[in-house]
Amino acid sequence: MERSRGSQLADAVGLVAVAATLAAGLVLRLQEPLSSPVIPAEDPFTHMARLKAHLAAGSLEPTDPFGEELYPPGMHALLAAVWAFTGEDLYTIVRFSPVVFGGLSILGTALLLWHHAGRLAAFVGGLAVALAPELVFRTTMMAPTAIDVALLGFTVYALLAVVADLMGWVPPAALLTLYLVFSHPWLIGMLAAAGLVFGLLTLAVPWSAEEAPRPSARGLAAGLGVVGGALALVLSTCAGLCGPGYQQVLPGGASLLLAAPVVLAATAIVGGLLWVRAADPSAPIETGRRSLVVRLGVAAMLGGALAGLTWLALQRGFPEFVDLPRMLGWPLIGLGALGVVGAPLLAGPLTYTALGLGIATYPLTIFPLLGSGFVSHRVVAYLGLAAALLAGGLVQGLARGGALVGARGARSRRWAGVSAGTLALTVAVAGVAAGTLAVTTPGPYDEGWYRLYEPCEMEGLQEVADRVGSHPRSVVVTGDWRPNTVLSALVDPGPRVWVSDSFFVSASERRGIALELEAEDGSAYLLVDRHLRTEKPDVDLGFLDEEPWTATGSWCGAELGSRYQMTLYVHERTR
Repeated sequence: MERSRGSQLADAVGLVAVAATLAAGLVLRLQEPLSSPVIPAEDPFTHMARLKAHLAAGSLEPTDPFGEELYPPGMHALLAAVWAFTGEDLYTIVRFSPVVFGGLSILGTALLLWHHAGRLAAFVGGLAVALAPELVFRTTMMAPTAIDVALLGFTVYALLAVVADLMGWVPPAALLTLYLVFSHPWLIGMLAAAGLVFGLLTLAVPWSAEEAPRPSARGLAAGLGVVGGALALVLSTCAGLCGPGYQQVLPGGASLLLAAPVVLAATAIVGGLLWVRAADPSAPIETGRRSLVVRLGVAAMLGGALAGLTWLALQRGFPEFVDLPRMLGWPLIGLGALGVVGAPLLAGPLTYTALGLGIATYPLTIFPLLGSGFVSHRVVAYLGLAAALLAGGLVQGLARGGALVGARGARSRRWAGVSAGTLALTVAVAGVAAGTLAVTTPGPYDEGWYRLYEPCEMEGLQEVADRVGSHPRSVVVTGDWRPNTVLSALVDPGPRVWVSDSFFVSASERRGIALELEAEDGSAYLLVDRHLRTEKPDVDLGFLDEEPWTATGSWCGAELGSRYQMTLYVHERTR
């Protein structure tokens, strides 16, 4: 009875601690959207325009509204569903939903660690995800990465349950993985690499049944089928439904189409062999625990590889925008590195999965391996999740080790306080992490996310969108991609938003557009903003002082000065 009450009290304290980390994480993430009514960066506006293009077409096939590369439709489908079922304004959804995804990332990490490691691990890992600058940063702007970090913990939870022969978890694991295929197919490669490391370490340095439930042959085959099938789907470019997949990040746009049947065949062969060769596919695979010498040897190899890769990256210089101390914080980096070295000693399914995710993401972070200037710094968020899982497992392992030593030495007074002392030490480590992880402004931008416009400019753009949107045959012409991107997101498909340099220098083109719209009973609008003046200072706007052009709206000049003035002109003959 005493033990039961103590356990219940410990659970209650753990839940309060996790709730506190969740609250802290939400407060940090709300600072960005509450600091300005303007959505940061241009990506969310592009996604809003793509979402509306999906709805207009009535299809989830990758859309190409801007003449650019096709884009996976999963995130747009999710936002469309939220928009439809809540009835909330789309702009508000895009502005605040990343904060919700950030909260889910904290809860998913804590749930995963609580189940596989313990309460203290859930607190430390959740705290790391709540406070790590890059994880805060990536969950304050609407992009697929925010959804990735929200779902990754739950996906791993489901996959590890499958591996442990809980076959009821196969449908959730398959659905979550399939959604990631259509949301951000590049993450599937990282999951597959983490699964490969998990399988190799499970065989090379297995854990005993006393440490954690052993996987079954059936569970391993099912987990392999889920992840391997998803990878084959991605490599086949998802039958044209999820975009070009890895062709977007491979140098030269190389195709991996032929790799899909190879992956699918390998998945079927390995899974089949696991199933057939097992006397009882549903029974845990029994293996003895490797000796301490073997574990120390593997730990030394992991530590050496980590040190060697880091030294090489420091010699070459990290890729642009990658600054790990600033993006993750030294406490998380240190605990994560110790977690890598300690993984063979703290063997278990989650430890090996987290290590696999770290092995898959760390080289991509510190080396420009895929020939893209964006991949390295965007992968840091996944590396941060791996570090958080390793840090949580490490701290829980230290506490558990101290408790065991204290129990063995309980007959001697000098050992009586070991368990409590170890617990206090780990809580102190977590406290230090809480005080230092969020010290710096998240990178890669000096002041957080950039914004294309000031609030009064956004008010003007919304008014322009409302005016143009009420006349489906109208055209609004801009001279820069920024107003084009924002207006494309704010108006419904139908009104035409054009970006045109020649419109400002060619009187014949202006007359041609006006005549075309006149025949269609449409209107011609022209938007002039500060970006046009800054990016194209040589453009002659003198024609706007003459007929048939008339200013029909102006914003920001009085508040911010003439440089910020935004003006909308209308062609008189098409009014």
